Amino acid sequence: MRHWFLVSVVLSTGCTVLAPGDHLDDAHRGDPRSVEGQAQTVRVVSWNIETLGPVGSTEYDAAQQILAHLDADVVLLQEVQWEYDAWVIDDFAADAGYHHVHDGWPVSFGTDTQLILSRYPMNWQVLLDHDDLSADPDARDTTRAIPVAGLDIDGVELVVASTHLKSGSRDSDELRRAVDAQRSVQAVTPFDPTSDLVLLAGDLNDDIEDGTNFPAVFTSLPSGLLSSYHLGDDLFDLLVGDGIPNDVFAPILDAGLVILDAEQLSGGDATRPQSGRRLDYIAVSPLLADGAVTEVYDTFDSHLDGLPKPGPEPTLSTLTAADHLPVVVDLQLVVPSTTEPTEPTEPTEPTEPTEGVPLAELVAGELVITEVMADPDACSDSDGEWVEVLNRSGRSVDLDGLQLCDGHSCGVVDGAGVLAAGGVAVFARSDLDCGVPVHGTFSAALSNGGDDVVLRGAVELDAVDYPDGNAGKPWVFDDDGACELDEATPGEAWTCDGEPLSLPADTGTEPAEPWTLADVPAGTLRLTEVMANPSACGDDVGEWVELHNTGDRAVDLTGLRLADNSGSTGVDTAHLLAAGDRAVLARSWEACDPTEVHGTFSVALSNGGDLVELLRPDDELLDAMSYGDADPGEVWVRDGEAWCTSDTPTPLAAEPACL
Repeated sequence: MRHWFLVSVVLSTGCTVLAPGDHLDDAHRGDPRSVEGQAQTVRVVSWNIETLGPVGSTEYDAAQQILAHLDADVVLLQEVQWEYDAWVIDDFAADAGYHHVHDGWPVSFGTDTQLILSRYPMNWQVLLDHDDLSADPDARDTTRAIPVAGLDIDGVELVVASTHLKSGSRDSDELRRAVDAQRSVQAVTPFDPTSDLVLLAGDLNDDIEDGTNFPAVFTSLPSGLLSSYHLGDDLFDLLVGDGIPNDVFAPILDAGLVILDAEQLSGGDATRPQSGRRLDYIAVSPLLADGAVTEVYDTFDSHLDGLPKPGPEPTLSTLTAADHLPVVVDLQLVVPSTTEPTEPTEPTEPTEPTEGVPLAELVAGELVITEVMADPDACSDSDGEWVEVLNRSGRSVDLDGLQLCDGHSCGVVDGAGVLAAGGVAVFARSDLDCGVPVHGTFSAALSNGGDDVVLRGAVELDAVDYPDGNAGKPWVFDDDGACELDEATPGEAWTCDGEPLSLPADTGTEPAEPWTLADVPAGTLRLTEVMANPSACGDDVGEWVELHNTGDRAVDLTGLRLADNSGSTGVDTAHLLAAGDRAVLARSWEACDPTEVHGTFSVALSNGGDLVELLRPDDELLDAMSYGDADPGEVWVRDGEAWCTSDTPTPLAAEPACL
């Protein structure tokens, strides 16, 4: 019998309190195999949450929303930062509805720890470190202490342990990770997996699909270990004898536990999307493996059928809360029954996920581009280019028919599905595993030397452009502009300052319907800048005019016409021009001065002077201007009700000063 150091106990009615060194015997444990009872589903979530975050922060609120949606009975959390999170643990647990808490403080190395949150009472709880798990009093070889608890599930005991193994790729890191795995298994091996109900879960910092590590077995201590690190005598004897396997999964399997498979509903098994690796696992005794149903939960898969999730749909994403995804398992336990069993009711058909509003109902700015990876270094451009979008509409949206365009072509995004309000989706050139969560695929090839990226529904929803960049570095677009960052965050909409990109405030009122060109008041759409003689490219490519929507409602530019002295022509555009915003119409989509073009026209503006008119679809006049000679590179700009020239074109910005 291994003697455990008791850190704390829970005093509650019906709970067993253990003295230090005692062990839960059969009289305390209960035996679900010896009674005829009912199958009861117990949901357990294991999640490397990174940090809890301050109360009221976006990170904190996102975690609360995810846990409320999953509605688990037991939650095992890893990488809780004690320095910052210790003060909010009680609030976090209470806000999430968990009244029984066991924390993993103090730790041996570092500052992060593990938590066990439970809706069921804890018969006992212990915190196990190297000096508890090794007979060597000088042992100091476990990275993080391991909290273990016996939960009273209506008279049946479920033993749960939360663990977080050492990360890193150096030999010293791999040895420590292997030792952490040995110690984690020791934490639960006082129980017999053939007869007890045991669950060990956490971040193992290794992928079971990676294959054999090198070296495969450690037979000596590698260099690079901390001077304070001391391998306990029991594992040192193993090291110099048969060796310690460089494999975190081997001791788990050797102990008779079953590692449960778990996948995202979209098909991938990555639990840390940023690296594309499966690092988080749940292992159970064989008695629990039978009938267990698992899922790696990702808010981007909310439109797909999976485990029932009775809580409210989150408006914040899993990756807003943490850089790992939670692993969920529904276990079937047989609990004693004090009443006669009743006939089981017929199962109800699973409900379909909430349908989104049609894409055609979106207006510009409700679906926006937040990040673009045009030159990936994890795989080829044809496989790994991706574009991240954020749903800012406040509604779930069915993205069927969404088009993604670059400067040369447009194509429908395949497999986009429904995107929840506030949700973030990543569309890529392929669905191959290039380290990003893929929610749809597109055909446009993004140029490494700079390009335009446009989202189109019934109208143009958003458009961005980026210049030449660096391989492996994304361009991020927020409300203040664009920037190139060192590290990509696919699936997380961040600003250039590293803050979550905010959603529009809820005003409580419905936005006004956009004007059509038939009903927009005359004088609302105004010509504000005209480039008739560009110097950076030919007239047939680079001539352009700027429009300004001076009204308080958006204007749908579909059907707009433009005329000069030689006649009128239709403008190729479906752009929705927001209130107060500007748009550029040009002779081609590749115009040389504007960074963004919202429509094209075919009339040729004369360099020697001409008339420019904006017309409704029935040729009724909306606005007009005329100009004299146009020198190369000079632009005509509106100055109140007059016009003058400037040598500084400013398409999509306030008018420049006149010469």
